Order: sequence, then structure tokens, then C-alpha cells
Amino acid sequence: MPQWAPGGTPSHHPRPRAAWSRQARQAAARAEPIVAGAGLLLSAAASSVPGLLGLYGILATLGFSAASGVTAGLVVRHWFTERRGLAFGLVESGFGAGQFVFTPLSLFLIEAYGWRTTLVIEGILLVAAVGPSTSPAP
Repeated sequence: MPQWAPGGTPSHHPRPRAAWSRQARQAAARAEPIVAGAGLLLSAAASSVPGLLGLYGILATLGFSAASGVTAGLVVRHWFTERRGLAFGLVESGFGAGQFVFTPLSLFLIEAYGWRTTLVIEGILLVAAVGPSTSPAP
């Protein structure tokens, strides 16, 4: 007999959220921009293509992928009980707005200062600006 997961959907396995406590999920959310920012900062110092692939292709991408739409959807599902559709719409539109702003900005910075300096600037922005904004709500 299937168990019923939150939201009324049948589940043949324990609820996924039971694997992590609330504190563990919050710690992971706070670590995401720091991991991505560290990956960008370290990538700027890479002295070889394999080093760049390891630092940017694995470390930075790990941090970026943790802040994906799937993760954002889970956060919205757990943090918002009322007006969940509005919250989800705002989160998803933020992804598009971020690409709309940061892609041309990145191209401008690369053209003006080079790719290494651009990685440093973007890494600092992630760690200093985005990192503190992921602190848990009271």
C-alpha cells in the first residue's frame, strides 16, 4: 500500500525531505553561492586547462547547479504555504532576469578587463552579495 506524500501524491518510498533536517537544508543553501564563488575565484588562478576544467567545470558548476530551478522549487514548496504560485513565478523569473543582466555584463567585463579579472569580480559578488542574502529567515 503506498504512503501518501505531502500534497496528496502517492509515494512508494520515504519522503525526500526526511533525509535532511531543516538546518542541513539551510546550511546547504548558504554554502551554494560560496562554493560557486570560490570556484570562480580559484578558476582565475588556474595555470592549465585541466586545472580550469576542474575548478570551473566541477567546483563552480557544483555551486551553480545547487542553485538551480529544482532547488528553488523545493525551497518555495517548503517555505511558502500561501501564494506559492506567486513565489514560484517570481523565483523562476529571477533566473531569466539574471541571465538577461549578467550575460551582457560578463561579456563587457571580459572585453574590458579579461576573463581572469571577470571571474574574480563575479566570484567576489557571489561570496559578498549573494552569500549573506541566503541566511535563514527568522
